[in-house]
Amino acid sequence: MTQDVLTGNTTSWVDPEEMRRIERVAWLESLPDNATLSPHLVAEWLDVQPQTLNKWRHNSRYKLPYTKVGQRISYRAGDVKTLLERLRHG
Repeated sequence: MTQDVLTGNTTSWVDPEEMRRIERVAWLESLPDNATLSPHLVAEWLDVQPQTLNKWRHNSRYKLPYTKVGQRISYRAGDVKTLLERLRHG
């Protein structure tokens, strides 16, 4: 919490970088289920490194379906949403 010296109003301060991440995640969650996403975007959405998705694909830690055409990997937004629902606690 910070207090404005002139007005005395108290406000919550949010790190600008964290605010950009929150906005980006909100945008990702609003995508249609059939939208295709790069591993980089999915990693950002899940708050993991892209290398983590690579590990998950190879050891099947989490069942996140993906499409591979040549060397290019992509994910469907709906599959990411489903994974997040399965991992939700409480």
